[in-house]
Amino acid sequence: PGEGPLAFWLGALFIRLFGWLLGDALAARISTIGFFLIGALSVWYSTYLLGRRGETQPLRLAFGGQPEARDYGRTLADGALLIYLACLGLLLRSHETTAEALQVSMIGFAIYSAVRLFESQSLRSAMVLGVTLGLLVLTRGWLVPMAFWSALVLVSPRHGDQLLQRLALV
Repeated sequence: PGEGPLAFWLGALFIRLFGWLLGDALAARISTIGFFLIGALSVWYSTYLLGRRGETQPLRLAFGGQPEARDYGRTLADGALLIYLACLGLLLRSHETTAEALQVSMIGFAIYSAVRLFESQSLRSAMVLGVTLGLLVLTRGWLVPMAFWSALVLVSPRHGDQLLQRLALV
């Protein structure tokens, strides 16, 4: 797939806003820093929300001492963030002004949006997920967002028909 225009539009926007202060090259890299922060925060919050659910909690110990749901979620989220930061491929791409850096962060945000959708099943969460998938199309084409959306549709019957209807609206 080719590179979409969104990453370059955002780079141009930051050049327009901060180019006079930082120079064009450094101003364009501010968008890449933003992409990396969005991706890192999305991975942390997605894992935290999933880690505090009842299904993911460890077995209760006979004499107590097991972590609370929030603490367990934070522990899992910290580990997921460290794994995300340790990926050399992500580290190399995060120093370039390319569409791949934006794609990785948008996929992370799409996962976060899907977790929020499964939790709240609100129309707002469905709209955020739809906008995120639309931005992913502008990043590197339609293949990844279509595969992500198809996977959500396949998983959604397990979570009720109401969620499937909201996904169809997106």
